[in-house]
Amino acid sequence: MTQRRSKNALSVDGFIVRGASSLTPEQLESFPQLVPPLRRKLARLKSEGHDELHSTAERLLNYAMAALQGHAVPFHPRTMFSALFALTYLLKGYDAIPDSVPEIGLADDLIILRHVARAHSDVLAAFEAV
Repeated sequence: MTQRRSKNALSVDGFIVRGASSLTPEQLESFPQLVPPLRRKLARLKSEGHDELHSTAERLLNYAMAALQGHAVPFHPRTMFSALFALTYLLKGYDAIPDSVPEIGLADDLIILRHVARAHSDVLAAFEAV
């Protein structure tokens, strides 16, 4: 039996590209206001033992904020937009798998964050080396 993919199904990369490209100038401008609640969520995740989720999100947040402030070297717009999308996805409590679902509620968040970090690993490594 072969599995067929729905015409409307998106790959993880396609989902991230679509989400990142739909960010508006207003969302970019207001992102710094999301940092305090995002940092609270990251602290909670770390205290709950979600180390990879925490460290990946911190890495993307550091780059995204530097990029928004014009301090990211190297500056790579696609990395910035992808990181911002992934971080706003993490902050949402009602995503593909609601965060409140025990054991698996953060799996989709980790998949998105991990995918962005891996896709942009060269840019992130160069940024962190500066």
